[in-house]
Amino acid sequence: MIVTKITDGLGTGRTAIVNEHGTLVTGPAAPSVSASTLMDVAGQTYNLVDQAPAGFQTVLTGFIVNANKNVGVNDAIVTVFANTVGPLDTAETTVLLQLSVAKSTTTVVTPIEMHVGPDLWVNGNTDDDDVYITLLYYYSEELAPQDNQ
Repeated sequence: MIVTKITDGLGTGRTAIVNEHGTLVTGPAAPSVSASTLMDVAGQTYNLVDQAPAGFQTVLTGFIVNANKNVGVNDAIVTVFANTVGPLDTAETTVLLQLSVAKSTTTVVTPIEMHVGPDLWVNGNTDDDDVYITLLYYYSEELAPQDNQ
């Protein structure tokens, strides 16, 4: 078996491979972990993922949102946003996801690879109570400016 390795050419050491089945593998740098939160008070801000450690950024790989049977007939509007101020601050620096979830339903958004810049918390809120949200994520080294070109 010959494994073909592709490098980024920027000296960062980032690589991709073509495996024995001919599939280009560019997978995430680390396995995802999950953080689950019950948003049980309408209008309250919840911290969903803490700020990444120094030198890292958060990479979101999925959202699972469940509106239980107590959600009203007008659905629950769920907003997930990045924030530069703190874990419970309501300022929406960047909206990452906003969706309407019907009573007694689950919405799954995966697989994604959404990079949240360094020095940001991932917070959320809803206009209805009894919404459960799980974020899948990992921390990755910050991209150097040339990596974003």
